[in-house]
Amino acid sequence: MASINSTYAQRHYESALDYFEQGQYDKALQQIEKAIKNSPKNPDFYSTKGVFLHRMNDIVHAIEAYQEAIKVAPDHTFSHYNLGLIFMKMNKVVQAIQEWEAVIHAKPRDTDAIFNIAVALSHLGKSKQAIPFYRKVIEIEPGHVQAHQNLGVIYRDEGDFAKAKYHLQKLRELDSTYMEVVASEIIKCEEQEFLQQLESDSHRISETIAEDSDSI
Repeated sequence: MASINSTYAQRHYESALDYFEQGQYDKALQQIEKAIKNSPKNPDFYSTKGVFLHRMNDIVHAIEAYQEAIKVAPDHTFSHYNLGLIFMKMNKVVQAIQEWEAVIHAKPRDTDAIFNIAVALSHLGKSKQAIPFYRKVIEIEPGHVQAHQNLGVIYRDEGDFAKAKYHLQKLRELDSTYMEVVASEIIKCEEQEFLQQLESDSHRISETIAEDSDSI
């Protein structure tokens, strides 16, 4: 009986996908509900329902569908990831991070989830805490353009101009469309680096003069 139900469920699932592709959303939802009824322990059916509702802009019920998938399979990364996207869009940043943390708990090398956590931390004003996540992304995927770009900006803002220039130069190597922007940013870094050094030298000279005056 279970195998028969599973066969029916798969048929309803495939019909749901076909209807959805045709833009017949109500029929798609009817079919996915039948698939769930015949196979209530299949998390993919709930998450597919979540995708349908998400695309239909029914966010509340999309969240419920993804959460049902997670109840059935706590490590269902697809549902955790999509919930993270929804929560981020709703500006529920902490909840979004929690969902993406659940993704990397199950899939430690998921660069999309790691990158999204870094972006979310920056959104919360915690750019320093975002750095290890961006660096992990680059460790796994050295050619990740956006990770290099974001690290370049963070290091520039933190005053670590050597690291900023390194990541900006990597960005330029990876994507020539950033050529002009990167050149401009590197010039700014070098200007700030020069001013930083000038201030440090000026402070050191002032201290030396003060010491000489005391000696006199």
